[in-house]
Amino acid sequence: MRAALVALALTMAGAPLLSAQEMRDYSVSRQRHGEGRLDARLDFVAGTINVGAGSPDVLYAMQLRYDPDRFEPVSRFDAGDGSLALGIENAGKSGLRVASRAQLTQTASVLLNPAVLVSLEANLGAANARLELGGLRLSDLHLASGATQATISFSQPNRIRCSTMTIEAGAAELLLDRLGNSRCGQVNITGGMGQMTLDFRGAWGQPS
Repeated sequence: MRAALVALALTMAGAPLLSAQEMRDYSVSRQRHGEGRLDARLDFVAGTINVGAGSPDVLYAMQLRYDPDRFEPVSRFDAGDGSLALGIENAGKSGLRVASRAQLTQTASVLLNPAVLVSLEANLGAANARLELGGLRLSDLHLASGATQATISFSQPNRIRCSTMTIEAGAAELLLDRLGNSRCGQVNITGGMGQMTLDFRGAWGQPS
C-alpha cells in the first residue's frame, strides 16, 4: 500500500499539468477617434473587477492580472459597429494548479468613455465586482452573475436617459446603490439564493 502511494506521488509530481507559474499582467487601451457609441461586453469568471468612467480621450482601457494556466485575456473591438469584448475566459486547460492563494488573486480594472453612448453587458462568475457607472452615458445595462459579491453604484446621475436595466443574479450578494441616478425607464431584477439590497435614491426625474 505504501509503495502504491509513493508511486502515485511520483506520478503526480511529474505530471505536466502541475504548475507554479506566476500571474501575468495584461493591459489594453484605445484612443477615441470620433466614436459615438460603444456596445461593451465584459466577461470575468473569477477574481476582483472594478468598472468605471475613464477619460473622454480614451474609448476604453483595461488593466488585468490573471492566471495564465487557467485563463486568457479577452480584448476585441470592431470599429465598424462599435462592439467591444473585454475580460478573461477559460483557457480550456484542465488539471491541478499549485500556487499560493495570493498568486491566484486575479484583478481587472476597466474604464469606459464617459462621452459616448454605452450599452453594457456584464457576465460575472465567482467574482468580487464593483461597477461605478455614475457619470457615464449609459443607454442600457444587462448584468448576469453567478456566485458574485457585487456593488453596482450610480454616485452621479446618468448623463442620458437609460432605457432598461436587467439584473439576473444567482447565488449572489448584490448591492444596487442609488438606482435613481441610473435614470432607467425600466428596471428588471431577478435573483436566486443570496442577498440583494436596493437603494432607490437619486435623480429619477431629472430632465435630459
